Amino acid sequence: NLYVTKVTWLTGEQTVYNSPIKFSPTHWSLLNSGNYYNFIDCITFETLGRMCHLLQDASVPAHVHVDDHSPFSRGDDFENFMGGDRSWNGQLVYNQVGSYINPYSSSNPLHYLMYTTAQMADHFGSNGPYEGDGDNIVAGNPLSEEISFLNSINLASLGDPTSTTNPLTSDHKNNIRNKMIPQAIRATAGLLYWFANETNLMPVPLTGVSVYGSSDMYNEGTYHFFAQPRNGISPFTYNWQMYKIGDLSSMSLKGGPVIEAAPSNTWLSIGSNSQSLVLTPPTNGDYRDFKLRCIVKDAWNTTKTSNEHYVYVHNAPPPQSLQMTESNEKLEESLFKSMEQNNKTEIESLPYEYSLEQNYPNPFNPSTIISYSLPQNEFVTLKIYDILGKEVSVLVNENKSAGKYSVEFNASELPSGTYIYKLTAGNNTISKKMSFVK
Repeated sequence: NLYVTKVTWLTGEQTVYNSPIKFSPTHWSLLNSGNYYNFIDCITFETLGRMCHLLQDASVPAHVHVDDHSPFSRGDDFENFMGGDRSWNGQLVYNQVGSYINPYSSSNPLHYLMYTTAQMADHFGSNGPYEGDGDNIVAGNPLSEEISFLNSINLASLGDPTSTTNPLTSDHKNNIRNKMIPQAIRATAGLLYWFANETNLMPVPLTGVSVYGSSDMYNEGTYHFFAQPRNGISPFTYNWQMYKIGDLSSMSLKGGPVIEAAPSNTWLSIGSNSQSLVLTPPTNGDYRDFKLRCIVKDAWNTTKTSNEHYVYVHNAPPPQSLQMTESNEKLEESLFKSMEQNNKTEIESLPYEYSLEQNYPNPFNPSTIISYSLPQNEFVTLKIYDILGKEVSVLVNENKSAGKYSVEFNASELPSGTYIYKLTAGNNTISKKMSFVK
């Protein structure tokens, strides 16, 4: 959402709003030609880029202290040391320091990233009159999670904070660089993660896989099976496995090797890295039932094992009703396509991400409905807080299966005001505001 406080029209006239209003397609059409939503995308990413720049600036001590740091004055030219002999980059930071700073560690993600970065930079001097407080956590009404983060770092361990009476040497600046650039990279990565997650751009890792296909196999034709991943990042790898029920034996795989003899109650990999699998009837008189499953891994190395699909093997030709088609292979292909389509419909009905909808109605009196979605089974809490952060109600506190849910909240015993409802599912937290008006 983009909010505006003033609009200057093509006539030169201005409309000033006492309170910010949401900038709408109507505003856009009166001001410009072209696509309103393209404009919204552009202004959103422009703002994101400026936020990344601001966050990185907060990692520079001279910026935090409002000090001149040009190489032509005090020589506090921090930027000249940003590359240096270490050439910090994302991969090096990941290997030596760690992953992104998780913005959802705080109820105020952007403040959390900005404040902790600036406080670390404030530890160091910048050769100017406006030095920081060394190891003290100062100003900004820090949140408890921000204090915990800074205490976990132990600001004193960052090294010599320097002072106005101790000009910055190369060693000082190298130390600042090697402490603050990793922080800037990790914090910026956290900002980008927050943005992608809040705007539904974050892909969802593999949450499950289902195997579909023929349930009966006769001594004629070919038989098709299909593995359908739920969510996941391509490319996928597929490891089909067979569980033979009975004595030692083997079975042929169309277009592939003969499956060697395997003991009962043992899953045997049949070496087909494909989303689909085609099997022919046994060639050696081994008409034993078997089970299939597929182990799928996505590009994030998330691995899921499918359901076990049971196949009944018959030492007989297909029933007359199945022989009425041109060929068993065409029949199987038709069944396969039907199963695949049914599976896709089922998959599409499942949520692909964690979401928390705006309550309806809003404002409300005294009841409202809150809806949320889960892409996988999770322990879920849905809690209500007043504007001061005090918990006033717990609506959900239990394990939930993947799916879409709605729950009613009745505020008849509470005063009018703004309330916050917060969904926590696994490592995912989403909060929204709602208004209760009696």
